[in-house]
Amino acid sequence: MARSKNRLKFTKSSVEKLVPPKRTDGGAPCYETWFDTERPGLALRLSSEGRMSFFLATTQEGRSQRISLGRFPRITVEQARARAREVDAEIVATGRSPNRKRRERRESISLRELFEKYRTDYLIPRDKPTANADQYWRDYLAPWSSKRLADISPEMVMALHQNIPRRNRRRAKLVRDESTHARTVVIYETRQKVSEGMANRVVGFLSALYGWASRTIDPATNRRYYIGVNPAALITKYSESPGVGRPLSDEEMKRFLDAVAKLDPYWRDFFLALAWTGARLSNVCAMRWDQLDHEARIWSIPSKATKTHRPYRVALSSPLAALLALRQRGSSSDWVFPSKSRSGHLEEPKKVWYAILKSARIKDLRLHDLRTTAASWGANANVGPFVVSSQLGHARPSMTARYTHVSDAAKRAAADAIAQAMLEKVGLDFTSFTTAVAYGVATSARA
Repeated sequence: MARSKNRLKFTKSSVEKLVPPKRTDGGAPCYETWFDTERPGLALRLSSEGRMSFFLATTQEGRSQRISLGRFPRITVEQARARAREVDAEIVATGRSPNRKRRERRESISLRELFEKYRTDYLIPRDKPTANADQYWRDYLAPWSSKRLADISPEMVMALHQNIPRRNRRRAKLVRDESTHARTVVIYETRQKVSEGMANRVVGFLSALYGWASRTIDPATNRRYYIGVNPAALITKYSESPGVGRPLSDEEMKRFLDAVAKLDPYWRDFFLALAWTGARLSNVCAMRWDQLDHEARIWSIPSKATKTHRPYRVALSSPLAALLALRQRGSSSDWVFPSKSRSGHLEEPKKVWYAILKSARIKDLRLHDLRTTAASWGANANVGPFVVSSQLGHARPSMTARYTHVSDAAKRAAADAIAQAMLEKVGLDFTSFTTAVAYGVATSARA
């Protein structure tokens, strides 16, 4: 910025003595700028109407900028100098001026708009599950719907993170109107507190929203959805004990398979697919017929559906391949396990899972523990650890995974060994699953 000849030491009296410039001949207002000799960059703008405003003259990103500090005498000369020091320190610390912050706020979208774009433009096109995202939004982030992204501060996110474990858990249930027989979902609170792990996941999801917004271009404006600092990125998470999980014991396996054999074929096939492949829940729920090769007994999972973003092939045991072949005969859906959900396939089988645990008298077992069970029983059946790791789709049991290819034949042998070990250990055979329940319609949709 060019050096101005209008320089004086700012004091209350010296500022009050300044004479406003005259208007132009046409009556338009004029302005004069005075610079403080005590504080570099501190300036005062004087208008023809007598208004006086302090500002800080600085250079950011190669451009001269004026950062408004306040009007005189609403703020004093001493307050203007102190404010100028604060702004200078903030610019040095963050590299961002208050003017840039205001511009970011004007250009940023609301949190609701970001969530909807993230869901429709990122999650759904990549066939990623949306149930957790919907829950985080509905139960914890919806009160911030109208807030602009630039208005959400790290302090707000920190307060949210600390407040979540103090809340009561919410549950949903279907209530039927006796007169109209219509069913509605009712959300109610329980006496159980929300876990610290849930607080971590909500903040992690919020951080993911901001991260996606900062690297995604809005096609309407050709600018990123957000260009500021991620307010959730540096929040200190609660420490959680690692969820190592546990496999089913020999006795629990017998009770588990007995309970599964009594289920409707839809659910029977689903839980056997989980237990005998060791695949992730989301992948089994979204299994498609065009991903299955019945002759080779191979299930090909595309990269966009895997946690590691790499495609991998899962071998199917002979019993499971036979059950799925039966299921496909009467199928009219693209999904192996169709549902009336928004995605069109099964998403959260919690109700049936809890019924299985109750029938089998098993406690403290998660759905993900079926994956642990498949790995453990495979190891106990003398299947090589690298083959088991490849069958389960682990990204890197070791660096060998980058150079070694496991054949489909080895995977089929591993799948057969896992299923056979489970059946033999509890004294059952495959025919018990085909005769325990009449097969019925294979593709009946589940709510």
